[in-house]
Amino acid sequence: MIMVMVICEECLYTDKKVEFVKNSDYCKECICDHSMCPNCKSAYHTVTITE
Repeated sequence: MIMVMVICEECLYTDKKVEFVKNSDYCKECICDHSMCPNCKSAYHTVTITE
């Protein structure tokens, strides 16, 4: 199983992608629920995905 890590470009918080998915909330860019940073609540658009 490959663990996908995500880095928020706003606050540099790093965690598993699943944690960002768990913290979904309304996104003004998508106009729907969207994954967000658990730390600063930035939209998932501002992340870097690493493996």
